[in-house]
Amino acid sequence: MPEPPSVHSTAKRALDLVGAGLLLVGLSPLLGLVALSVWLDDGRPILFAQTRVGRGGVPFRLFKFRTLTHEPDDPARAAAHTTGVGGVLRRWALDELPQLWNVLRGEMSLVGPRPTVPDQVARYGPHERRRLRVRPGLTGWAQIHGRNALSRGPSASTGTCGTCGTAASGSTCRFWPARRSFWCGAWACTGPTRKTLRSLRAPSCMPDPTPLLLVGAGGFGREVAALVETLNQQALTWNLRGFVDDDPALRDATVMEIPVRGDVDWLTRQTDLSVSLTIGDGSARRAVADRLTATDLQPATLVHPTVSVHRTVRLGPGTILCQGAAPTVDVQIGPHAVLDQHCTVGHDAVLDAFVSLRPGARISGSAHLEQAVTVGAGAVVLPDVTIGAGTTVGAGAVVTEDLPPDCTAVGRPARPQ
Repeated sequence: MPEPPSVHSTAKRALDLVGAGLLLVGLSPLLGLVALSVWLDDGRPILFAQTRVGRGGVPFRLFKFRTLTHEPDDPARAAAHTTGVGGVLRRWALDELPQLWNVLRGEMSLVGPRPTVPDQVARYGPHERRRLRVRPGLTGWAQIHGRNALSRGPSASTGTCGTCGTAASGSTCRFWPARRSFWCGAWACTGPTRKTLRSLRAPSCMPDPTPLLLVGAGGFGREVAALVETLNQQALTWNLRGFVDDDPALRDATVMEIPVRGDVDWLTRQTDLSVSLTIGDGSARRAVADRLTATDLQPATLVHPTVSVHRTVRLGPGTILCQGAAPTVDVQIGPHAVLDQHCTVGHDAVLDAFVSLRPGARISGSAHLEQAVTVGAGAVVLPDVTIGAGTTVGAGAVVTEDLPPDCTAVGRPARPQ
């Protein structure tokens, strides 16, 4: 839960508004020069937007100047790389300046713990979730003290103050988020200047990346491997250890230069890992999930940076949202569901566990897709329609009325075969 309002938090918010406003006005020539440099170096878009989690666990769109090349159309290729101008922007932290707009909007503060991505927040325990009680910051303890000099500094432990680096247990924190946060903010908002004077070349002070295995080394598994590479370009979150696949032909093989470690039986004997079920067929994903229920393996929720997840959208553990997927508002998505590229889900829709939406599928408002439903590429499900568990809707079909479970429906309108 967010920290309750207080005189000090109100004063800090006032400082944020005044400071961000003055900085945006004063730095406007620099912002224009940077935008022009990005455009001349690699074209549009000039800004990069990514979903991060803010105060109270509310997702928001964080803005940066784009420092990576355009993503290739083929997801099996290597992820984007830093542009020529992007390297300079990152070295001097100029790519972060558009976040002053996030500060003005009330999504961020000038000072606080750096905002994290939804899949990392999904793994937070009660202790780690304490950092969600305050607004994330444009700068914090790690940025002020030089990120490269720290392997796992205070900002990596969410039980510490994001500014002063001491234990954030109320009275023991010297500045933030306890009573002196106003003065801490006034001091720490000069952090980028001091950081620049100290030399800025430093990797992010983040927790160790989580070990991850992908279950399924087929075409969709390769796409998810590319998604993980893209996520790691933004924040080093995952340590991709390899694939798991029951195909004997893949035993000890490599896929995309990633090793196949073993089969699902081997996986059931592993510990301290996260897994993503990268099998296209929902029923097959459900069968693997059933085999893993007795293990302590954690399902990994993977959300492509291009996906905007509204605070009213509920994602089940193990959900995969690929590039361009668009759940709107009040959408419920069950465990291990897959939304492939550029599919849309309308308001109040419910997607149960193991649902699979192929590229370009469109699910209208208040539709209900029961467990392990597959909707083919470009298919449309009209509002208020219920599709029974295990049913497959063919590519390009239009579903205008309820469908029974365990059937295949094709055509316009779709009819069970």
